[in-house]
Amino acid sequence: MLPSNLLVARKYRDTIYPVYAKLNDVNLVLAERLIQAFNDHLMKRKREVEEAIAGLEEQGYDYRFVRGLAVLLERRCQFEVEASVNPRTLRSRLFHVTSKEGVPSTLHERWRLMIEEAKSHGISIQEVENSLYADLDEELVLTAFNPIDADALVRRYNLSLTQTLLFRSSEMEFTASGNWQRIFRGIRWLGLIYTIQRQREDYWVKVDGPISLFKLGHRYGSRLAQIVPHIIASRDWSIRAKVLRRQSDRQLLNLKLDSRKHGVFLKKDESGIKEAYD
Repeated sequence: MLPSNLLVARKYRDTIYPVYAKLNDVNLVLAERLIQAFNDHLMKRKREVEEAIAGLEEQGYDYRFVRGLAVLLERRCQFEVEASVNPRTLRSRLFHVTSKEGVPSTLHERWRLMIEEAKSHGISIQEVENSLYADLDEELVLTAFNPIDADALVRRYNLSLTQTLLFRSSEMEFTASGNWQRIFRGIRWLGLIYTIQRQREDYWVKVDGPISLFKLGHRYGSRLAQIVPHIIASRDWSIRAKVLRRQSDRQLLNLKLDSRKHGVFLKKDESGIKEAYD
């Protein structure tokens, strides 16, 4: 899923639908540039990665699309604290010293304090400076990145738009051609509340949503979204749901998706659901 502020959707009367990113040259080039940006910033600080992403936003792309792709790529990253000494320990020691001697009021006094800390830890003054706030989010270092190709990234973005909308659903109904064993295993493992109707060789399944009368909340919404990749892994599928566009809204809107119209935008990828029940 994506943060709600990055959701791109349109409303028409009582219907809402996600605005899927087309798999055209413009979007694929942007996806490739973002992937390359993460590759180029290995062993660099997170703020430098974010600056590169912001640079792409300034080139005329929709910031929600750029940030949405970046969110998905960031989930494929590993960020770590890189410091010569524990940042919290270092800050605690400096706070202790300044609480007794007072906060340095000149650069000379600050420099003297840094020299004393460097000597006590057996490191350089620059290492003290680098370590002081190395555990802040923007100062974390990108130590590993699992890349993905541009086409798969854009499709996964479209899948995430779908999941983000369903996160605020009161109910979801769907049918699919085949893949039922895996779908039902996923539903049971995720603890979703559902009913099934037999329709010839297939089934029509209704799943209660996170904003239903049960008021099941955030965790349940995440679980419901996780079943979507299994549904769209089928050759033919159809999803209907009633969703809230915003948390403050009162009107439930209709969401209708099917493989014929929307399958081309979505990745048939089941990685969106945990495999612990296998």
